[in-house]
Amino acid sequence: MDPLISHKQQKATDIRNAIREYHAARNPWGPDHRAHAVFLGVQRNNARRGFADDDEYIERGCCWYLGWLLLLVMACVGVWYSWDRAASSVQKLVESFPALRSFGKTHCQASSFVQVANCTFIETGLLMERLGQVLQSSYDD
Repeated sequence: MDPLISHKQQKATDIRNAIREYHAARNPWGPDHRAHAVFLGVQRNNARRGFADDDEYIERGCCWYLGWLLLLVMACVGVWYSWDRAASSVQKLVESFPALRSFGKTHCQASSFVQVANCTFIETGLLMERLGQVLQSSYDD
């Protein structure tokens, strides 16, 4: 017994050594495997309860990623549906007003996404200009 260690500390050390020897005899992986398993269990429990220090220990399952993917798909579908409805309503507006019949005569030949977007912006600008002219002429009368 080391004179610098108290009796309680020496007793605790002896108990720990006895437990290590017991598990070394029973456990083919040795006492270090058990200590590592306990460490991993503590890390897993801390991560589950939200006490994790790092995000590396937080295990996200496939449902978490699938949920974000589903939200992304729903957002894309919502944007596409809104754009489609707006385009169809503008087309109906153009067809119902005789003053706007000249709108849409740009004859854009779109073969790529950039050209389609460019034609859409040009035609939207022309529509806004024609709507302004129609509103101005209605106020002048």
